[in-house]
Amino acid sequence: DNVTDLSTYGLDHPRLHLIIDFYDPNIALGGNNLPATTTTLDFIWGNELEDGKIAFMRTGESSVYSMDASFLSTFKEVATPFNLSSKFIELPNINDVKAIDVAYADATYHLDVDEANTKYALNNKSIEKDAFKALYRSVIGIYAEIEVDEKSTNTTPEVTITYTMHDGSTQVATFMEATSNQYYQTVLNGSMIVGCSKTQLSNLKTTLD
Repeated sequence: DNVTDLSTYGLDHPRLHLIIDFYDPNIALGGNNLPATTTTLDFIWGNELEDGKIAFMRTGESSVYSMDASFLSTFKEVATPFNLSSKFIELPNINDVKAIDVAYADATYHLDVDEANTKYALNNKSIEKDAFKALYRSVIGIYAEIEVDEKSTNTTPEVTITYTMHDGSTQVATFMEATSNQYYQTVLNGSMIVGCSKTQLSNLKTTLD
């Protein structure tokens, strides 16, 4: 208790800093706003001690505790940015979407979305609400399966999905040939190079057809 010198425990330069934000799932969200944080847990871990223990504490407090250090190596392998991220490449709110364009090398598809009036069309042909919702889930359901270690130099998209919003802005997902023939390469969360299996995109084309 009452620790003033964190360096004794390696907590001045933590090996792991974990922040967990909690929110109330019963509070409705507006638009694309993130939920308000209701509680935060903030912990740091420092040096390994005797008997396989590791020092840790709640950030900002003065009591240092110890726990079994074996969890750390496993946790660091699991808690990578890729593993902790949502894997969906683009996940716009349907209420914000005006149109979707899906372009393959040999075919293009245009979806008109009027969620307010429950009117939908694919290539200018009207489709029923239930059929469209299933189709929409297929489009936004494209997800990253792996993090790519070796980035491909190919910059020509094989598939492009463009969401046009009511405010005129766009969200675009492009899929290029990857170094592995099994995947298309794309970007997740604006920073991670990831792979989506070609099967996902071919299944989407089948659904659109």
